[in-house]
Amino acid sequence: MNHRNFLSVFILSTIGAMLSFAITLYFSWIWTEQIQYKELSRLADLTVHRTHVLFQESYQVMKSFEAMSFTPCSKEHIALMRQANSHLHAFDEVEYVENGIVKCSAYELTDNKLQIPSSRHALSNGLEIIFNMQRLKIEDYDEIALRYNNYIILIDPMRLTDIIVDSYIKIAVVTRDGHILSTLNNPDLSLVKNLLKNNNVFMQHNELVAISKMPDLSAVVMQSRRSLVNRWYDELILFFPFSLLMTTLVAVIIVWALRRRLSTLGELKTAVTRHEFIVHYQPLIELKTGACVGVEALMRWQRPDGTVIPPDSFVSVAEENNLIQAITDQVIAIIVNDFRDLLSTDRQLHVAINIVANDLKTGRILKVIKEAISNTDIHPNQIWLEVTEREFMDVHAAKQSIKEAHDLGHSIAIDDFGTGYSTLSYLQELSLDILKIDKIFVRSLNMGATTSVVASEIIRMAKALKMKIVAEGVETQAQVDYLETYDVEYGQGWLFAKAMPIKEFIDFYKRNKLLIFQMKKNFSRDDLR
Repeated sequence: MNHRNFLSVFILSTIGAMLSFAITLYFSWIWTEQIQYKELSRLADLTVHRTHVLFQESYQVMKSFEAMSFTPCSKEHIALMRQANSHLHAFDEVEYVENGIVKCSAYELTDNKLQIPSSRHALSNGLEIIFNMQRLKIEDYDEIALRYNNYIILIDPMRLTDIIVDSYIKIAVVTRDGHILSTLNNPDLSLVKNLLKNNNVFMQHNELVAISKMPDLSAVVMQSRRSLVNRWYDELILFFPFSLLMTTLVAVIIVWALRRRLSTLGELKTAVTRHEFIVHYQPLIELKTGACVGVEALMRWQRPDGTVIPPDSFVSVAEENNLIQAITDQVIAIIVNDFRDLLSTDRQLHVAINIVANDLKTGRILKVIKEAISNTDIHPNQIWLEVTEREFMDVHAAKQSIKEAHDLGHSIAIDDFGTGYSTLSYLQELSLDILKIDKIFVRSLNMGATTSVVASEIIRMAKALKMKIVAEGVETQAQVDYLETYDVEYGQGWLFAKAMPIKEFIDFYKRNKLLIFQMKKNFSRDDLR
């Protein structure tokens, strides 16, 4: 491997490794976000559930008081409230209310006429939440009051978010109409209220967000993306072995692929020097008569060990490295040598040669063929030039070369039609002679498939332009029958014959000629009778 190739391998393998590592970093970050989101969701569910349970307990206690009969604020009444207060540690105080004034609590009678604040919120079970309520004898400390008829239970708001979490996790408990009941670690309250208006929020203002909702309450738990970094580092430690493995694997694959490609290039250069290319020929059959009227020349690379490599495996490498012209020239020389006698004997026979579009655009191929047949009795009209549809995109550059080819007597075929983007106007402008329908469309004929409809449309298009049609990949008699109903002239495929070396083709050709002769002879006898 020379210095330039080594540098290419090194750069591409490094880029591949870096890309693999970057992908690992990205997915580890996504993984971290998902894991942390699940944790925030768990905290949100826990918070809203605890608040709901506390409110339900308060409701049950006050409802049970309402069902009892005793004198309000009597010793028995106060003792009962004190008992409830001492058993339920979440309650700061139980109070009895008449006409909006606190009359007594679990610990004493009062005559200071503490009035209930007007700011309140109704829950679906009949409870009311009263905001900014103060306990008896404790000023400047607002609590949440839950009221049911004549009873109030005071709760410290901090109890609703009394959860051990890291300082970067922020929690808020909110009523359904947006009143903040309790917070932890100073969440942005305007953001909290805005979040509750949206559903399925995952990330907002660089905050990872989880929301848990119940009919009357919601819990919002947030964490800044910046605080995820430490967790991400922890996850990276777990991802690192996988990342290292993937990075190494990608680098190895790239090195292997490039070395193989560079190895193929080196072998290909040697093959050109040693003339290792051979040609097989697939017969072209006239569907109406069954006669062999031509062949398609198919290039192969035969290595010294006898291995035969199809063109798909090396043509792209040859094109990229300017070897395709030399290979094409060798193939043309082989074809002319193989068909020197046969083409001069049978003027109805032709050979179709596959060429790259650039050779046709520049006119180079016309000069090569002219030179190759100059000392033979082969006529230019016995040489068809085939270019695939995908290569035939630069219409204006090709038109002049096609005209020159026509002037010399060559026919131009567009190969693998239907796999590219050609249109009626496109074909019209190019003035082509033969259209070859790709085998994927031929296989679907008469099967009701979408590709069958496309094949019928391709045939109609070619007929409108007065082009001859060749159906590739014909494998069944049913396909032949279908093609004949549409007046398709030619077919090639395994139904008739596979691609074969020149000696096998000559034998096939002679047998076919004899068969056609006998058929005509028998037909003539039948006419005489």
